[in-house]
Amino acid sequence: MLEVEKILKAKGIQYRLIRLSERVRNHEDAKKYIKDAEPENDCKTIIAKDEKGKYYAFFLRGMMRIDFTKLKNIGGEIKIVDFEELKKLTGKKPGEVCPFLLKHINIYVDKRIFQRNKIHFGSGDSKYGLEIFVKDLNKIINFEIVDIAQE
Repeated sequence: MLEVEKILKAKGIQYRLIRLSERVRNHEDAKKYIKDAEPENDCKTIIAKDEKGKYYAFFLRGMMRIDFTKLKNIGGEIKIVDFEELKKLTGKKPGEVCPFLLKHINIYVDKRIFQRNKIHFGSGDSKYGLEIFVKDLNKIINFEIVDIAQE
């Protein structure tokens, strides 16, 4: 059983694991390798940090990009961490990061996530994606709703 499954079962959250045919690193990979989920429901978790070394997790729809000018309202100059720092901080590679497994990092959810009924994203394991109902997000993690995606 995956670590995230233990969290979801303990909270009584309905979920579905999505078996991945290949390692998914980004939205384009998700469209290619996830056959039993809608690409519009794809989401991603991006880890970034400010110039003082504070980390942030940004959760947004897979096809969207972060608007860095909007991030200035959150923490000034913020930059996405590189591969090595991501792996050191989370133990995960791009595409594997699950917001439910992040400890001691503030999570910011782009408001456009709530336009969907279900979403899928990294489960913390390269072999599986995770799908949940959006309405259950606040039962699992604490987060702030923000407007961070480019229009």
